[in-house]
Amino acid sequence: MNKRSILITLAVLVLIAVTLACGESTPEVRTPGFATERPAPTPTTAPLGSSRSNPAPAGSEVIISDITIKVGEVTRPADDIVAAGNMFNSAPEPGNEYIMVTVSVVCNKSSDATCQLSCLDFKLTGSSGSIHDAEMMMTGVAGLLPDLDHREFFGGSTTTGGMIFEVVQGETDLVLIYKPWLDILDVSEVYLAVE
Repeated sequence: MNKRSILITLAVLVLIAVTLACGESTPEVRTPGFATERPAPTPTTAPLGSSRSNPAPAGSEVIISDITIKVGEVTRPADDIVAAGNMFNSAPEPGNEYIMVTVSVVCNKSSDATCQLSCLDFKLTGSSGSIHDAEMMMTGVAGLLPDLDHREFFGGSTTTGGMIFEVVQGETDLVLIYKPWLDILDVSEVYLAVE
């Protein structure tokens, strides 16, 4: 064997040894117009009332934890109700209006246990995407849920109360969000269509 053949044979052996030492590699092929990643999983529809995009229909009941919630009367605009309650209640910002949302809540606990409810447990959202807190310190408006205290009521009974929210005039797709603010360990919330 000549010197050149020996060098070629050695070079081939070295190349084979290096290939075996590094392991096998599969090249990544990218074809224009085709994704190289796995396709995203097909989204599933969230259960009714469990998301903003799939709220419980207006007037339906939703059970969460130990209570059943139902949106009742909705007054829009509620500017006159707020103004008539007390002359010191503030008017909505220009381009906004007040809406009053009344809920009925049943305590599903035993007759010896109690449930608690406050307007702080509720928020409102709509087509603007903003989240509105219930207006605090609205005085003289009858039938509102307590602001800072919780209304306590026994199992088997129903309590009804309203909340005032300030929204953009003409805002649509209003959804009431319920999440108990005192129960920091409970991450569940429900969504109820208002109109």
